[in-house]
Amino acid sequence: MGDDRYDARVKTTIELDERLLRRAKERAASHGRSLRSVFEEALATWLDEQEFNRPAPRLRDARFHGAGGTTPLVDLRDWDAVRDTVDDERWGDA
Repeated sequence: MGDDRYDARVKTTIELDERLLRRAKERAASHGRSLRSVFEEALATWLDEQEFNRPAPRLRDARFHGAGGTTPLVDLRDWDAVRDTVDDERWGDA
């Protein structure tokens, strides 16, 4: 019952604690699974958890600390003016 995201098979050799290997073999057999499928599932689960638990990238502090706050360059209630400003900035007419 391997992970369908991985389809190429390779052979490799790893060193494991004997007790851990014995427990894995027993558990696989008791569930009617191959040892390979148990290792594949365990490794895929661990990799997914590592990806999920990685820290978020740090962002620079972009808060504005000026007096009086910011002043929009366009009246945000006027959609035609907003659209014109965006188009000007997009096409280099600003």
